[in-house]
Amino acid sequence: MNTFSEGPIITSWEHMYEYEASLNESIGAKERFILLSKYAGKIISQPNVIKILDGGGTTVTSYVLKKIFPGSFVVSVNLEGKNDIADVSIEGSLSDYKKIIELSRIEEFDIIFLGEVFEHLFSPYNIMKNLITLIKPSGYLIVTTPNLADIYNRLLLLLGQPLHNYRPIGASPNEDHVTLVTKKQMLNLLRKNLLLDVIAVDGYSYLERKIIVEPENKHAQSGRKFRFVRAIVNKFAPLNFREGILYIAKKIP
Repeated sequence: MNTFSEGPIITSWEHMYEYEASLNESIGAKERFILLSKYAGKIISQPNVIKILDGGGTTVTSYVLKKIFPGSFVVSVNLEGKNDIADVSIEGSLSDYKKIIELSRIEEFDIIFLGEVFEHLFSPYNIMKNLITLIKPSGYLIVTTPNLADIYNRLLLLLGQPLHNYRPIGASPNEDHVTLVTKKQMLNLLRKNLLLDVIAVDGYSYLERKIIVEPENKHAQSGRKFRFVRAIVNKFAPLNFREGILYIAKKIP
């Protein structure tokens, strides 16, 4: 078994891939969850029960969050329906923070996790400004999101091609990544606009292992392209060139 031992995950990444495949869902999560697990053990102190808001949560993200933070209480908010892994599953929008309080019966969270959510938000500043009111003093906001300035977009722009990981609604193919930012833009948002203390920034790729998924799962299929080249680029390239970036920010009391 290819057991992941760095950090508090007590499982294997092989198990996670099998879990994704059973759902016909492949979210390119391996590298970013490895990073989160690595930093969580070093930075985030864990009380007896840690309360996590899993924004845009899926069964996969809530499952892995519970492995990274054993004994945690996870509240998932998702437009697409019920999440059976979370302790509380709310079908709704992150913009309705009052509904989150009402249905979860939690007014303050230890962590708000926005995993691959930021790029889907039309008004990210307003939504995040409201969400950080739900973070307890000295709590954490964790964001993972594609990097607008990754190596692929730099090359694609030179060639006059559409941007990687950015296809606004109405474009073809019709996907819903409407807001992408560079590392500098995100740091400005977190520090200057939201007044958070950014304590960790690291990069990852969306490299997919060859798991068996249905042909119509275009997301998983696209994640397999140029696997070897992407692995090399994302291992040795500077942070500003990585496909995605993890940000961990602390709320200043």
